[in-house]
Amino acid sequence: MLINIIRISIILSITIIFSFLFIKEISKLEALQHENEKIIAQSTTLEKENEQLKMRIEALKKDQEYIEVIARQELGMIKEGEKIIKFTK
Repeated sequence: MLINIIRISIILSITIIFSFLFIKEISKLEALQHENEKIIAQSTTLEKENEQLKMRIEALKKDQEYIEVIARQELGMIKEGEKIIKFTK
């Protein structure tokens, strides 16, 4: 009788230990899956941004007017003989 109680206690203890380990590993797996989803989303965003930059590079290589627009808007450049007129409110 005592041996049966000891066996049951040991089996129950082992079952509890494995249950805790299993739950802990499931939590780790869920965290890794969530992180993987975030990384995939970041990758998709970066791929889109990369594609836009490639298109901009091609436009800069081929289109002289586009280069002029960028030079004026982003670099504040003007053509020779032009004057900048600034308006105040």
